[in-house]
Order: sequence, then structure tokens, then C-alpha cells
Amino acid sequence: MPTKMFQYYAEDSTRFTGDRDLNLVRELNPQLQTFRDWLSEHKDKVTAATN
Repeated sequence: MPTKMFQYYAEDSTRFTGDRDLNLVRELNPQLQTFRDWLSEHKDKVTAATN
């Protein structure tokens, strides 16, 4: 199932994010990061996991 979730996020990201009120999500979770920010923070772990 994780593969299908990745496919959904990759192919339908506009609908996925469009169906959510990101201001409310950020209000509920002030630590929410963009994927780019998260990846920048965790790049060493991601790189290590792919080698």
C-alpha cells in the first residue's frame, strides 16, 4: 500500500493539498514543515538510507 500512497501524492498532489485548509492544518500543528524544509533538515539520514 505505501507505493500506492506515494503514487497518489505524486500524481494528484494538487487535489490532495487543495482538499485541505493549510491555514487550519498549520494552526493545529504549528511545527508543520514543507517537504523541502523537512528534507533539508533530514538530508543526511535520507542520503545514508539510500546508499
